[in-house]
Parts: sequence; structure tokens; C-alpha cells
Amino acid sequence: LLQARVTTQQDRQRLRLRGAHAGILPLSAAYAGGSDIKVGAGATLQFEEALATFRDFLIAQRYPPDVTWITPCDIVLAAPTRAYVKLPVPDANEKAVSALFGAASVGLDDAVRELGLVFQAVGASDDRTFAYAWRPADLEQARRNLVRRGLKLSIAARESRLCVIEVRGALRWRALRYWYRRNDSSQLIENR
Repeated sequence: LLQARVTTQQDRQRLRLRGAHAGILPLSAAYAGGSDIKVGAGATLQFEEALATFRDFLIAQRYPPDVTWITPCDIVLAAPTRAYVKLPVPDANEKAVSALFGAASVGLDDAVRELGLVFQAVGASDDRTFAYAWRPADLEQARRNLVRRGLKLSIAARESRLCVIEVRGALRWRALRYWYRRNDSSQLIENR
């Protein structure tokens, strides 16, 4: 994964301008805070702003900006670089991501707030990026995954980027889930 820090609106603009044109490959963008994530002196970041920043980040990495939030139930891993995603995904997916984002700063103590939140893009089809949000279970997992207080934006490196095939038919979806039942898609999305 490639990484870069974005701390202000100015940095966000620079990321948008440099990322796609100068070959700069930012892998993550970090902010301090939680549901009202601090972005510098007195500024706060709401979910809609975080989503806009994530879209800018995706554009800079040549991913489609349209984000579809997925869960392990929505994806079947067919090969190391190919997956199938059931469409349409439930509207509850984006609501769950928004709720997770909102809860990011609601911790009982500093150790809980220190865990942070990750928006991770796993792959893309021709017109949309498939992503999920997750939060480390404990400080050790946060350290292993380089997640600090705030929001980390992340994408798969070009070699491990999934080619995602969209599936709209229920019968085809059931057949794919049965065919690839031995492939554990939850490893892709759940606890790292």
C-alpha cells in the first residue's frame, strides 16, 4: 500500500493535482480525530467531507470516483486478483459506514479513540470502486496496520488490485457463491 498524509484543505488540493499528473502515489491519508475529525486549526471533517476526500484520493490513484461500500456478504473471491460483487448492494452498507465513521471518536478512553478508522478500496470495475470501512479491534492490530487516531485512506497496490465483476442476477450470484464457497472472502474484508 502506498501512503501520504493529508492534513489540510490545501494538502487535499495538492493531492488531487499532483497525484494523477506527477506520478505521486499516496497510499493513505490521515486525519486526527473521530466523528468530527480534526483537520488542522479548528476545522472539522464530517462524513460527507471524508467521502469527498476519499473520492479525490481514488481519482489521484486512477480509480473510479463512484464508491460502492461492500461487506463480506456482497463479494466472492474467485482468484487472487478477481472477485464478483452482487449488485445492487444494500443501502444499509453506506449507512453502516457512516455510523462507524460517526462512532470513531466516541470512545470510553483515549486508548479506544486511538484506534482510528480505515476506508479501504479493494478493487474496481469500469465505473465504480468497491470499498469497505473497518476499525482495528485493539491497539496491537492498529499498530500492525499503521492505523492511528483519525481516518486512513488506503488502496491496493496495482499488483494486488482486484478486477471486480458485477453480478446483478440472483441465480447467477447463488451459483458463484456455491462454486467459490471454499474461497474465504471474509479474509479480504474483515479483521486484518
